[in-house]
Amino acid sequence: MSASIRIFYYTGPYTGTLLPQADGLVARLSAARRARLAKRAAESQRALELVALRLLELGMEASGHGAFRVADVEYPEANGISGKPLWAGAGVDFSISHANSMAMVAIAQDGRVGVDVELARPIEVRIVRRLLREDAAIGAELGEHNALQRWTQIEAILKGAGIGVMHGREIDWRADGIRLRDVRWHLHRIDCGPDHIAHVATDQPDANVKIYKIDLL
Repeated sequence: MSASIRIFYYTGPYTGTLLPQADGLVARLSAARRARLAKRAAESQRALELVALRLLELGMEASGHGAFRVADVEYPEANGISGKPLWAGAGVDFSISHANSMAMVAIAQDGRVGVDVELARPIEVRIVRRLLREDAAIGAELGEHNALQRWTQIEAILKGAGIGVMHGREIDWRADGIRLRDVRWHLHRIDCGPDHIAHVATDQPDANVKIYKIDLL
C-alpha cells in the first residue's frame, strides 16, 4: 500500500491581512510561538504565517488527527538555526510553506515530507547553481525557464530532511534517483495554479499525493 500525502493550499483575501479569527488562533499557539509571531514587522507576513497554521489545523483534522493542537507543535533550534517543526509522538510528518499570496501545508501519514511553494517569477540561474553539486548532471540542464522549479525541488527535499538550504550541495542528483545523506527522495510537482510553482518531496516511493484547495478558513 502506497504512502499517503495530503496537500492543502489557500490563496485569498486573508493572506495580506489578518484572519477575522486571528486572535483566537494566536491564543491557541504556544507562548514561544506567539512571541516569535509578534516580531514579524509586516502584517502580511503575520497573516501568511497564521493562514498556514490554520491550514495545518484543518489539514490535521481532515487527516484524522483530531487530537492535534497547534500549541503542541515544537520548533527545534540548533546553533541559532530553526529546525523543522514537528508534532512529537504523533506518527505523522508535516511541512509548511508560504509565498506572497499562497500558504501550503503537506501532511504525510508515513515517512518524511517537505514542501515548498514560490511565486512564479524569473530567477537567476547562478543562484540555483550555487546549491547544486558541481558533478550534478541535472544542473547542466538549468535555464531561466526551469531554475525556479529546481529551487522549489531543492527546498522541498531539504525541508523534508529537516536541514537548511545551505546544505543543497549535499543532494546527489543521480540518474537513478535523488539521494541525500543515504536517503532516497522522491519529488512531485503540485498543480496549484499558474501564479505559483510548488513541489513536495518524500522519502516514500510511489506516494499517493492528493491536493486540496481550501476556499474558506
